[in-house]
Amino acid sequence: MFQPFLFSTGETISLRWSMVRLYFVAASILIIVGSTVIYYSFSTSVTSPNSSPGSDYSAPVSLKSPQWSGYVVMSNLLLRQPEVTIITGSWTIPSIEPTANDMYSSVWIGVGGFGEKSLIQTGTAQQSVKGVVGYYAWYELLPNRAVRVQNFSVSPGDRITATVKLVDSSKDIWSVEISDLTRDTSFSKNFVYKSSRLSAEWIVEAPSISGEITTLANFGNITFTGCFATIADTTGSISSFPGNQLIMYDNQDVQLVDVSPLTEDGSVFTVAYSKAS
Repeated sequence: MFQPFLFSTGETISLRWSMVRLYFVAASILIIVGSTVIYYSFSTSVTSPNSSPGSDYSAPVSLKSPQWSGYVVMSNLLLRQPEVTIITGSWTIPSIEPTANDMYSSVWIGVGGFGEKSLIQTGTAQQSVKGVVGYYAWYELLPNRAVRVQNFSVSPGDRITATVKLVDSSKDIWSVEISDLTRDTSFSKNFVYKSSRLSAEWIVEAPSISGEITTLANFGNITFTGCFATIADTTGSISSFPGNQLIMYDNQDVQLVDVSPLTEDGSVFTVAYSKAS
């Protein structure tokens, strides 16, 4: 059995204050370390976008990512809370050229997945496989694989809008909605899913197949519009919340995309393919 040391009254008070200071320092270190860990494979980039005059927060710090490019927001940069309930965004499906080597890119919005393993998302994809170009809509609830939306054809130039929202927090019921405004078609389905609710993202991605990051297809330019989220009791554009700009680099540290600053209202930005041929 542990045998405590005995101190005089003065020594006890001094020890208690020392322990309080120790706990405070330890807690501060844990918060700093934790904020670093949540970025997992993301690393800080020297590039930072210009601030938007209408932003509630300063310009997001840019981070390098091996797969994602776009923006991510959260309740707090240091100690995130599970408070994301809605994300929405729109984009136009880009056109890609057939290529000799297989290439892929996807466009999506989602909740979770930034530094942790839960992610509920929906979007569109464009790919060139064996010289044949294809386009489709999909959704994914990690750790499950992505699912193509059936009976929902899409083509380059189609205007897409998507929403992921928490319908019933007590039962973890989420709604995934994606619509093709050009064709006047839509898909909506509810899922029971345990999300971290720690982040909301608007992303252009080089997806993984069989655990390997694919070669990014040249998508030209993709502009996200109407980018809004609800976190806790606040509904606003990207610039309404703390967050980061994400810029994709390959494993040779070659920058693959450019991500524009946010527009003045914080709801619009563009991702441009930039890798030299």
